[in-house]
Amino acid sequence: MFITILDILTFMIALSMASMVFQLWRNRNVPDRAVAADQISVHVMALIALHAIRQDVSAYLDLLIVFSMLGFFSSIAVARYFEASMQKENRNS
Repeated sequence: MFITILDILTFMIALSMASMVFQLWRNRNVPDRAVAADQISVHVMALIALHAIRQDVSAYLDLLIVFSMLGFFSSIAVARYFEASMQKENRNS
């Protein structure tokens, strides 16, 4: 029963991640793509966590921590890029 619930959750997260990939492909502006990429990283982290629970391997949780730190730092980098581009745009106006 527990494995079936994990399989259903994995399918739902994978389906949601597929919709985020479509959003990443469809949107042309950079902020929407950044949000979609961030959401994809969150979905990948959820899939890693579900896999760690299903396989009962705690080593995947270390991978999950590293991946979450990379996602956080990439979000900060994108935010700083947008901030710098907005300041440059305001100076030119």
